[in-house]
Amino acid sequence: MTNTGRLILAGTPIGDAQDASAHLRECLATADIVAAEDTRRLRTLCARLGVSVTGRVVSYFDGNEADRTPGLVRELVDGATIVLVTDAGMPGVSDPGYRLVRGAIDAGVSVEVAPGPSAALAALVVSGLPVRRFCFEGFPPRKSGERRRHLESLASEARTMIFFEAPHRLADFLDAAAQVFGATRQGAICRELTKPHQEVVRGSLSELADWANGEVRGEICVVIGGLEDDAADEPAAMAAALDMVRVAVLAGMSTSTAVAQVAKALGVGRKNLYNLIVADLPAPAETQHRVDIGAKLAGLGFPDMPSPLPRPVTDSHTHMDSVAEITGLSAEDNLAAAAAVGVTHVVQIGCDAEESSWSESFAASHPQVVAAVAIGPNDAARLTDLELDRQLVVIDKLAGAGPHVRAVGETGLDNYRTRDDAGRGRQRRSFKAHIAIAAERGLTLAIHDREAHDAILRTLDDAPRRPPRVIMHCFSGDDVFARACLERGYWLSFPGTITFSNADNLRAALAITPIDKLLVETDAPYLTPVPARGRPNASYLIAHTVRYIAELRGDDLGVLCDALAANAAAAYGGVWGAP
Repeated sequence: MTNTGRLILAGTPIGDAQDASAHLRECLATADIVAAEDTRRLRTLCARLGVSVTGRVVSYFDGNEADRTPGLVRELVDGATIVLVTDAGMPGVSDPGYRLVRGAIDAGVSVEVAPGPSAALAALVVSGLPVRRFCFEGFPPRKSGERRRHLESLASEARTMIFFEAPHRLADFLDAAAQVFGATRQGAICRELTKPHQEVVRGSLSELADWANGEVRGEICVVIGGLEDDAADEPAAMAAALDMVRVAVLAGMSTSTAVAQVAKALGVGRKNLYNLIVADLPAPAETQHRVDIGAKLAGLGFPDMPSPLPRPVTDSHTHMDSVAEITGLSAEDNLAAAAAVGVTHVVQIGCDAEESSWSESFAASHPQVVAAVAIGPNDAARLTDLELDRQLVVIDKLAGAGPHVRAVGETGLDNYRTRDDAGRGRQRRSFKAHIAIAAERGLTLAIHDREAHDAILRTLDDAPRRPPRVIMHCFSGDDVFARACLERGYWLSFPGTITFSNADNLRAALAITPIDKLLVETDAPYLTPVPARGRPNASYLIAHTVRYIAELRGDDLGVLCDALAANAAAAYGGVWGAP
């Protein structure tokens, strides 16, 4: 090294200040500059450690990292000693630091480390999962499709995997992980490590997903076991199996039968083989009709089909396009599976302009489907004001496309996933605009409500014009909120969460809901009902929810099915066509 400056990466406590090292104290006390992710937290830490910082303190966080790095590198080149700290743990590990390290190295400046606690390593060693080989994946992508693809890229990862995740996204992440890695894959949720209320929850991914569906707070690490050796098929054996299935199908055998026979003969995984056949070696068009829908579902990782319901019912809220994107189950096969168990009608929901356009187009060509169009509240929060205005114009146009568009939705407020004031402001503006569109078009309003019960009712009550019909989609309140909605004439729609063990509030709401104000939905691809919790969701699995509700309420199953079908027609403006 030719320069006398030094960059010191110093690890800070992840919870308990007693974990701070003497080396950290010395670095903070003697540095020329301390670059801190949050200067307020740095001062709090120093006060707890009894350390006086004599050097200059500057902020260094995600928002200014790129702009501030060149100036700090110049300080280093001029001989300054800079200590870099983040809010907790080691700099650069899902925190700012890489740019400054790289800049210092490129400038010929010494880079040193004052080691300290690491949330990732602490979670790993306490998880109870194998520690000999592991990988750190940081925060997974936020969007469902990107998250799914990222997890799929790790499907054959044999090392133990460590993730960070925000508490309000934990349940969705674990649902997706259970679908990709398998519901029985073992994992651990490590929360608030080294703090007074630290907690480690261990179990299968489906069990962890169920646990995470409740209120979760604090700093979260998720540790997931890798693919075990006997869970992967040898490439050579699988290649031979693919060739054998192709020959059998060309000879006239159905794909499902060929897969079953070849998998048994060669000792490879039937599901793995089927997935490869569907993705890479599709059967000729003239034999595709032979593929049994049950086998197709199994090949894509879906649960077994339940026995058919005694009367037709309607899935009053689903996202078939998202099911297709995440699981590979086409909308056509989704409808076929649903019809096979008595789910004869479906409401396809839009959450942004693109999804709403697809929903309108698909409903126009499928008489058993009607569409709802909207910008979802969390989607609205992510848009600029100009983008929101443009998408609202598209939604208004789609809402008038014809009788196959029955609702404006899902729209509403979500104070759980959207926390910033600006985002919540755009949610409110979008919600009011959707209320106006539904009222003007005479359409049903399908509402998304997450931790915003009072604000939802207040906004509807204060609207200059109100829609003719309102549905509380994916109802998440208790009996008190349910009563307030029912007093206003709203329908309550219950998804698979009603079957979860921690859903006493929903069961209390269901108990006071008149049968003529009751709807059921999947909200697929997530919220899969028990006994299929943790597996992919689709409209055919609503049969489990219907049976559970009938048993819980003491209703005759056939009578309940008839009521649910009639309610869906009433809630969405009248009956619609048969398949």
